[in-house]
Amino acid sequence: MRLLVCLEIAIILACCSLASARTWYVKPDGTGDVPSIKAAVDSAAAEGDTVLLANGTFAGAANRQVDCGDKALTIISEASDPDLCIIDCGGAEPADVLSAFYFRASGHPSPRLEAVTIIHACQAVYCDAGSSPQIVNCIFRDNHCAGAEIPPPGAGIFCFEGSSPVIRNCEFAGNESGGGICGWRSFPVVENCNFSGNGNCAGGAIEAWGGLLTVTGCTFSGNLAADFMCGNCGGGALMCVGSADVANCTFTDNRSYMGPGGAIFFRPDSAFAHLTVAGCTFVGNQVLQGLDVGVGVAASSNKASSITITNCTFAGNSTDVSRDGGTLSIDGGGDVNATVENTIISFARKGGAVHLLGTPTVSLKCCDIFGNTGGDWTGPIAGQNGINGNLSADPLFCDRGSDDLSLENCSPCLPGHHPAGYDCGEMIGARGVGCECNAAAVPTTWGAIKALFKD
Repeated sequence: MRLLVCLEIAIILACCSLASARTWYVKPDGTGDVPSIKAAVDSAAAEGDTVLLANGTFAGAANRQVDCGDKALTIISEASDPDLCIIDCGGAEPADVLSAFYFRASGHPSPRLEAVTIIHACQAVYCDAGSSPQIVNCIFRDNHCAGAEIPPPGAGIFCFEGSSPVIRNCEFAGNESGGGICGWRSFPVVENCNFSGNGNCAGGAIEAWGGLLTVTGCTFSGNLAADFMCGNCGGGALMCVGSADVANCTFTDNRSYMGPGGAIFFRPDSAFAHLTVAGCTFVGNQVLQGLDVGVGVAASSNKASSITITNCTFAGNSTDVSRDGGTLSIDGGGDVNATVENTIISFARKGGAVHLLGTPTVSLKCCDIFGNTGGDWTGPIAGQNGINGNLSADPLFCDRGSDDLSLENCSPCLPGHHPAGYDCGEMIGARGVGCECNAAAVPTTWGAIKALFKD
């Protein structure tokens, strides 16, 4: 009986809590329930309230530097369309940090920011130590950290030590001198986001200093890392000084200037750091001047660390420097261990497939290395061709000229098509079948041809 009474009381309290949740409607002209975003957040309860933003552009001091404190809020645009709801932070002068929102550690459920666009900020969203906001369907555009050439700034989102934001279905475009996301000993999870035209001294789209970065299902195109002052920085799309797990992403036409890693640069900060890259596609990434290594993925370490690359496709990446670079490059001692499996490295426009400095250990299995201008199975990996399922054969992309790196249905990279009959267990590369085989390339016999003309 006592248990039943307690259960009824709990249900009543929960219902009262839900009933007390309030929506605070905010309009750009100040005629909503409260005059500004800051006033709405300050007025909201610690848990359950919603700040609903009308269409239009929110500007001025009362609509930026909004401290969400220890509150589990939902901040969302009325139309659930970020193109229609813009927060303009007004631009940042040198040494200024103008944010839209600060999220703090909370004893309540995670706050949520959804369907807004933030422009002209530095650290547009600041995730403080221990915070874990959900940032969904937002656009971060034209944010800039003036005078922030030395990292970590974070023009779009800054993740401070111990924070663990979930960033999902967002767009980062044209954010400069700080890039899209910066993590400092943090644990951001980035899912299904698009990064285009961002720039930074290190990690044009994302830079992560310590902690663990998790990136899944994202696209990176046209991002730039220009390493003028950082020193041993790079990563046109992504730089990680710590650990990172990257899966099912596409890296296209990213560039690093004066630093390694046209797409990804891994510089582990401890013996426990790791980089895993799985199911990713790299096409047209470049290293421009300076160091000539890793036009796809570069790693540099004097510490023990591990690199694992599986089911990836590299095609048409290049470097414009004089010495021989590599699509995959590792500069490190004997304690750096790399494993590359079921991966295509092909058609590098300059530089070889794999470039090693120092004495790192690289083990390849079921890899197709073919058509690279600077050489395929050369140098320290020469002895691995023809063993453990490794091969050198045209992967037969559907349309490499249009960056369609899916495979013809007769590709040697498909299960059961290995030229030596080796069982690789699964497909080689990141993309599956996308087109029929070119008839001229299909192996056949004279008897089979004659059979086509029988009545």
